Amino acid sequence: MQRTDAACGTKAPGGQHSQPCTMHHAAAMSAIMQASMGSQQLHLQHVSSHVLHAAVSDEEVTSSGMEDLPLPETRYQRSLDMKQIKALRTASNTAAKDKTLAYIQVGQQGVTQTFLSAAMDILQKHEFVRVKLGEGSGLERKDTASQLELLLDAVCVHQIGFTITLYRQHGLPRPSNCPSNRQQDLEGAVQVVGGGAEEA
Repeated sequence: MQRTDAACGTKAPGGQHSQPCTMHHAAAMSAIMQASMGSQQLHLQHVSSHVLHAAVSDEEVTSSGMEDLPLPETRYQRSLDMKQIKALRTASNTAAKDKTLAYIQVGQQGVTQTFLSAAMDILQKHEFVRVKLGEGSGLERKDTASQLELLLDAVCVHQIGFTITLYRQHGLPRPSNCPSNRQQDLEGAVQVVGGGAEEA
């Protein structure tokens, strides 16, 4: 008695598959496996390309040029707890209301050595400085505060939008990476905040 194989349409005696049918199945399975492997390779190439693109994008976003600036040789400013930071934030807002809080704006050149020296001059005199990131500075607000803390040996006590308020205790030695600017450079870089404070 013969039966018809539904897969290849050949007849085999005694219900056994014929050799051509077996070869047909082998060829079909090989083609399926090759197609599957090709699809997986394309998928992996797509994923790899996507990851590479994401990595390049992240590098472009986080690159600010500040990594080329020297860090202080010694850190003098001690860390502050949340209670101390809250009290200093209130003090900085009060200074802003009284129009005695100086600020410095980061322009298109970004954070430079001149900027650091000007900011340090303010910190040594007033303990607070409010840094405003200009639209053309190319800086990311989430990273800039922590980088400025390291570069200026200071503590960020407040950040709202693109405005960062830094504190440095009065009387601490000047960091080695922030030599004093000439007075005319400082006068051209610093402005005084007017109006109300930016509350948290």
